[in-house]
Amino acid sequence: MVIPKMLSLQEQLFNSSILNLQLNDSNPKWNLRSFYHTQKPYQESLDYRNLPVAELIIGTVTYIIIIVITIVGNSLVVISVFSYRPLKKAQNYFLVSLAASDLCVATFVMPLHVAKFIAGGQWLLGMTLCHIFTTADIMLCTSSILNLCAIALDRYWAIHDPLNYVHKRTLKFVCQTIAVVWLASACISVPPVIGWNDWSGESLKTHCELTTEKAFVVYSASGSFFVPLVVMVIVYVKIFLAARQRIRTNRNYTDKHSEHATNALRQRAQISVSKEKRAAKTIAVIIFVFSFCWLPFFSAYVILPFCNSCYLHPKIMQAFVWLGYINSSLNPFLYGILNMEFRRAFGKILCPKLVHLNRRMNSHRNKL
Repeated sequence: MVIPKMLSLQEQLFNSSILNLQLNDSNPKWNLRSFYHTQKPYQESLDYRNLPVAELIIGTVTYIIIIVITIVGNSLVVISVFSYRPLKKAQNYFLVSLAASDLCVATFVMPLHVAKFIAGGQWLLGMTLCHIFTTADIMLCTSSILNLCAIALDRYWAIHDPLNYVHKRTLKFVCQTIAVVWLASACISVPPVIGWNDWSGESLKTHCELTTEKAFVVYSASGSFFVPLVVMVIVYVKIFLAARQRIRTNRNYTDKHSEHATNALRQRAQISVSKEKRAAKTIAVIIFVFSFCWLPFFSAYVILPFCNSCYLHPKIMQAFVWLGYINSSLNPFLYGILNMEFRRAFGKILCPKLVHLNRRMNSHRNKL
């Protein structure tokens, strides 16, 4: 949400004094316009030094809860794929890569944001760690998004060309695709560190922020979000249409052969239709959650550097950043818990005794 800047009485008096100095000073370099244009429209420091203690505690606890959920959920995904035999499939390594990037966001990037929040919005860890922090922030969030895009493409190829893709989808192919994802993420995140930025050395000592250099903003936002979003929407719409076509085909086939079809065939057709419906619903949820989490941040990230008259309160920008991070905590639920095999694996990891008890009960029922 971009809102016009509202000046306080104190700011107005300050600006009036600057204007008076400008009128009385013959130096052409000092003017009100140049003063404002040196200010970044949304990267002013988050000043929480006067924040109520209760609000500071609530904010910190909320961030820590998000971090814990992200770490636990994504750790379960990684452990499940490597320890549960039915999940040891090549395509599930895309989920491992996604979980790895989300884990790194939760263990490195998010805690530094929390430290900055507790420090009253000031950066106290030096310029070197600031460069590492901003690079890791862009790279890991980008890799998370590009992994989502790779998963979408994998599902599309599996449905669009199943006979050929089943032979192509080897562990080597999946690992090569994952390597491309991480390489692309590095290409998007590294340029600011090697000079493509608008940072000043002094400002980074106390305020560690993303660069607002316009060309880089367009480049990074396109590669990190808007292009993957367009690809995901197109791919998932095609998957949705294919799923709907299969539902219609299965229904027509069942109705046409209902008189001669056995109960087993009818049941199989109904199960297939049910799976396609669940897949279609999952696709809709994935697109909605992904867009809801990341669109506010990237919209502000792109618009504000080009709009000198626009202003976004730092707290709102902070909320947009954490909304994007929440996507990393939701990914295990969207791609893991909605999958029956992952649910079973999670159950084995978290409640092995309960799973064993359920098996014994089911075995006893079958004997009866």
